[in-house]
Amino acid sequence: MNNKWLEFCYDLVYDFIPEQYGDNASAYSSFRLISDHALCVATHYKDFFKEDENKQLEVGAFFLGIGEGFIMLGLFDDALIAYMHSKDICEKFLEHNHGSTALVYNNIANVYREKGEYETALDWFFKALEIDIITEGEADISTAQTINNIATVLSALGKHKEAIDRFLKALHVFEKQSDADELGISTIYTNLSAEYSLEKMYHNAIEWALKALKIDEKCYGINHPNIATTYNNIGLYHYCTKDYESASFWFQKALEVRKNIFGDYNIQTATIYYNLANTYYQQGSNFIEAIDMLKKSYHIRKKYLGISHPHTQLVLLAMKKYYAEMNEILPFEKWLKVVENNES
Repeated sequence: MNNKWLEFCYDLVYDFIPEQYGDNASAYSSFRLISDHALCVATHYKDFFKEDENKQLEVGAFFLGIGEGFIMLGLFDDALIAYMHSKDICEKFLEHNHGSTALVYNNIANVYREKGEYETALDWFFKALEIDIITEGEADISTAQTINNIATVLSALGKHKEAIDRFLKALHVFEKQSDADELGISTIYTNLSAEYSLEKMYHNAIEWALKALKIDEKCYGINHPNIATTYNNIGLYHYCTKDYESASFWFQKALEVRKNIFGDYNIQTATIYYNLANTYYQQGSNFIEAIDMLKKSYHIRKKYLGISHPHTQLVLLAMKKYYAEMNEILPFEKWLKVVENNES
């Protein structure tokens, strides 16, 4: 492959990498067009100009863009190959403690996290953190972001107390920045909320979820999927404290938003129907409404997930239990038979 033809191919592929587009939909559809050729072109370019430091650093950044594209497509092994090429270039041509090298290490760690290889991800995040602390200091936002990433992996490994400590450390840095990303802070609040719930510290979970909600409502408005998810989570935390009245309040708010966004007959609303049913049941005086909510959840889950899916079966088991509590197991069997006959 001659020099001019290689540079033509390189420029062509470069025009399709995600950073050239302002929105994810365009980036996704564009990168798909060249994804089969991106690694081949970049690798040839790297090998052809292997003695040219400027060209090498240029293609190192190019590999990062390609990696981002593969992440969007869910092609994690290809993303890892691209990031490893970039790593080799950084380690060869840049000083060891360079910010670009830390960025590459972070990207490699993210891929391993997506692949579920958490211990390996943790190793790479700590390599990135070591450089961040040396080059940027412990109070820098990039250092805090790496600490936050480490916390997410610790959480995935079930080390929730360690994860909480890391999230709080990252949050301390974020909140001191005058130009800190509000949604970034909200994400940490949400992560802390989840960690406390996993530690069964539900009042703490509610406290952090409400902090996240305040920012999210300001940034997204009320009618947004993230808002509905937070409403639902707060409802679940109240449910776990046996405050069923509060749980019902938050589930109703979540249901209203999800119905506005997704419609009444959607898998997103099915989850809220199920949560409301359990709440009504626990309140002890609303079996009829609980069963009505379960029926709605069942029909939606059966359509989208199928009768044998665990979530669909969970609804059926709950419904059978509720009918049994009312000493009306025969109506349940009659209803189920009618449903099966109508759908056969």
